[in-house]
Amino acid sequence: MTRILSILVMVVMLSSCKAGTQAGEKKAEPREKAPVITSLKDSGLPCFSCHSYEKFAADKPGQFSHVKHIGFGVHCNQCHIIMAHEKIELNKDTCNNCHNLKKDLTYPSAGMKPAVFSHSVHTAMFACGSCHTGIFKYRKGGSGIRMDDIYKGKFCGKCHNGQTAFPSTDCQKCHK
Repeated sequence: MTRILSILVMVVMLSSCKAGTQAGEKKAEPREKAPVITSLKDSGLPCFSCHSYEKFAADKPGQFSHVKHIGFGVHCNQCHIIMAHEKIELNKDTCNNCHNLKKDLTYPSAGMKPAVFSHSVHTAMFACGSCHTGIFKYRKGGSGIRMDDIYKGKFCGKCHNGQTAFPSTDCQKCHK
């Protein structure tokens, strides 16, 4: 079923690709089936006939690894909703197939009860890219969060400022 869905999404994506007609622009050739990806460079995806694959192949600690996911056999269209030259959205529900985003994360705290972060509450309201990797790295503990930084508007304090969300000074809301 997943294979059939992947093929269908690829066919839709390829048919919606509006390749330019100006001199020097390449026109994407439609495919009959989704490619088996071993690397982004050799993926055969029409996107990479014009766009650089290097930024997706970069593997930096604490950031999303396209290389690792490709190694697991995950195809781009399994995570992204792609309408070529119009939009690329992350299908965050796909992440939950392998990663348990509904669990609470507990962070130890000096002098207070541990802070509890509810991933499910946040993922119901925001896309993953709202927080990752601009505000937080993908790995728990990878960002080095400190309350002083939160009070200065970094990390959780980016939204928990009393305007976007409750202020970070409401200690009992997180330290339960």
